Amino acid sequence: MDATIIRCRRCGKKNKIALKNIDSKLNCGHCRERLVILDSPLNIGELHFQKEVLDEVGLTGVIFSSDT
Repeated sequence: MDATIIRCRRCGKKNKIALKNIDSKLNCGHCRERLVILDSPLNIGELHFQKEVLDEVGLTGVIFSSDT
């Protein structure tokens, strides 16, 4: 089965989701929070970089930019 792992933004638990169900309304198996699947860039700052990029399960693409 082709699947991916999506981390719940509320409780942090990892949820294994079958790719065939990726367009369905998905909820966390632990806390029942609606799972968010990002299909566009997410702007994050230095404070959230560890959680949103380094701790993420799976592939994460990063583009760095600066206002200076």
